[in-house]
Amino acid sequence: MPGPTDPPLPTDPPPGDAVSATLRVGLVGGGRVGTALLQLFASAPTVRVVAVADSNPEAPGLALARAWGIPVISSHLGIFASAPRIVVEVTGLPDVLAELAQAKPPDVELVGSQSAWLFWELVMRRAQEAQKFEKAETIRRMTGGVFHSLNNFFTAILGRATLLLRAMDLGQWTTAQLTEGLQIITRNVIRASEVLNRLRVLTRETAEQPVTRVDVNGLIREGIALTDPLSREALLRSATIEVREELGDVPPVVGRSSELLEVLVNLIVNAIEAMPEGGALTLASSREGATVVIRVEDTGLGIPDSAKAQLFMPFFTTKAHGTGLGLSVSREILRRHGGDLEVESVEGKGTCFTVKLPAVAASLEDEASLPGLMGRRALVVDDDPFFRDILAKLLSAEGYQVHGAAGGAEAVACLDREPYNLVITDIVMPHITGWQVATTARARNPKAVVIVFSGWTIQPEDPSFQDLGADAFLPKPFQLPELVEVVRDVLAKRMRL
Repeated sequence: MPGPTDPPLPTDPPPGDAVSATLRVGLVGGGRVGTALLQLFASAPTVRVVAVADSNPEAPGLALARAWGIPVISSHLGIFASAPRIVVEVTGLPDVLAELAQAKPPDVELVGSQSAWLFWELVMRRAQEAQKFEKAETIRRMTGGVFHSLNNFFTAILGRATLLLRAMDLGQWTTAQLTEGLQIITRNVIRASEVLNRLRVLTRETAEQPVTRVDVNGLIREGIALTDPLSREALLRSATIEVREELGDVPPVVGRSSELLEVLVNLIVNAIEAMPEGGALTLASSREGATVVIRVEDTGLGIPDSAKAQLFMPFFTTKAHGTGLGLSVSREILRRHGGDLEVESVEGKGTCFTVKLPAVAASLEDEASLPGLMGRRALVVDDDPFFRDILAKLLSAEGYQVHGAAGGAEAVACLDREPYNLVITDIVMPHITGWQVATTARARNPKAVVIVFSGWTIQPEDPSFQDLGADAFLPKPFQLPELVEVVRDVLAKRMRL
């Protein structure tokens, strides 16, 4: 409680003209921070940006201000002509701040670049927390559908296994029945694993994955599969979402697949939510010159004309419980990848979001010159005899000379005796871990491809990858084609270095 001599708590605006209903703000500096603050100020209903000043006519903040009908000027001192109550200076130039302080009218407050930076850092920290909340809410909504899918897969596995066991007990099984049953079991295990892996991808922090080539059509299919529970959820309210694929022959793009998938999932979720009575969702890919284009189009409610200008502003939302960050973050991710996000919408008819990304250069597309796997001697290390034996048999079927090691100590002994071109090892093992095996393998043969795997999620930017010699990580379970593709990617990367 304030004491008898303390000033009153600021629960209400001061009397008189000290604070008006609309706060007039002038912004000096149209660079990255200025642009971000302009977006933030424009999203506040009680704040009016009256002018933006920057001596660089190409400053991104000026372009944005022009698009929103905000006056732009080239002289920082000219900002006072627009009668602001607060001037925020974000150029970081001491001379500019000093000249503004000397020229400002007495009733104008001046906020310097250091204060503006501090303010923006605090806002961005809150935005990051809100973004995590939004992602967690999306995952929560998908959980019911994921459980439904997994139960279907497990029911198929249990049912087929029960039929096979009964046929064997009665001595009525045939080779054809056994083959068909095992194929069905294998297919459903793979599908269940895919569902869990997709959910794991969505829960990752966006910076976890390295920059790699990304298969655009594969990314679209991942986004459709990941949001399938939401499409099915619509059936509970007697609404049908028809998902259409119109995928063209497009080259890969370069980027973080987890970030690009986050963008795609956000657009698909928005499209589904925009069709409460059902409708058609179309995902299409095409190439326009050096640009890969992805369209996410719905036949839903559309976007009101009054909301279009603010659509990509941070914290602006038309949803009752939205954070207003999904689209602004999505566009920021795409721009970091050298692309952009555009929108066309007609209220009552639907919306189309267009993702544009630069295509991979032709020299990176051509893998004809890639060598095969370097040699055919492989060491498989796992203290689980079942998985070790299966992986060894799969590699042997591909023409490898495979040696299996039951643990880290045995693996180190093998590496001391002879060189291996491919070393694939579990990480979590007693006494000598997979990281120690990776270090030894790299020391014995610096050209060896060293891959670590685990049922636990490991971050690809983990210092262990650089410090202990691993080239790549594979999550359990994985299939042989995935392993071969990872090895090829490692070799391709080495050739480009």
